[in-house]
Amino acid sequence: MRANLTTYFIFVDLVTLVVFASRDLIGWHTGVLALWLVPTVIAGGLLGQRLFPLASEKFYRRLALFLLVAVAIGSLIL
Repeated sequence: MRANLTTYFIFVDLVTLVVFASRDLIGWHTGVLALWLVPTVIAGGLLGQRLFPLASEKFYRRLALFLLVAVAIGSLIL
């Protein structure tokens, strides 16, 4: 399931990137910032891959719920 979601979001992100670039909604500054963040994304993925088997289902559900609530509150604030 995780691999399917990862593949889906990579595809959606690539399509979105192409659409934004074709409409001049992103520039060089955005690309440079993205390149600076690539190592962080890779490190987070590797860390998650190592820690995922150690987490119980109960912990994972609580963490997912907490993150969803945090994103919802952040969206309301912004």
